[in-house]
Amino acid sequence: MSVTVTWKEFNGASGSHTENTLTVLNFGNADVVDLSPTTYPIAAGANSYDKYFCAVFSGSFTQISNLKFWLASGSYVTGEEVSFTGSIGYSTPSTVDNGDAAVVTAQPSLPNIAVPHFPPNGPEGTLSGPSNGEYTALIRMQLQTTSSSPAGAVNSKVFALTYDRQ
Repeated sequence: MSVTVTWKEFNGASGSHTENTLTVLNFGNADVVDLSPTTYPIAAGANSYDKYFCAVFSGSFTQISNLKFWLASGSYVTGEEVSFTGSIGYSTPSTVDNGDAAVVTAQPSLPNIAVPHFPPNGPEGTLSGPSNGEYTALIRMQLQTTSSSPAGAVNSKVFALTYDRQ
């Protein structure tokens, strides 16, 4: 059984947003897919625009469950934090502090990404297959800085997603 995971990012105004295949998740001062942080820098003391994205599972499986997402590697600079929620409705992205907690820095013991989101399929908490295009709930992240954050680029970070497949 093989499973393919594709990442989708959602951009634009609520009610008329677009869905884009994501190749890299960078934070910046614009609501742009695959943005270049040098083109859209975040000033110290400011936040990035919210990033809304999800995982899309396709291939051979009967069930996907137990989704866990975390910061697997990469250190924060002074005054930097990445906020996260794994189950949120879409809103127009903004730089306002979204109030979400910091993304965890170790694999969580319990799932932290909700499924299914759309289209609804399978029991709550699972994605049922085989199919092409089983979406998780929307994930929202935001890079937040304080005035003590140093000038220049922040450190690269790697986020991990694990799941159970049947």
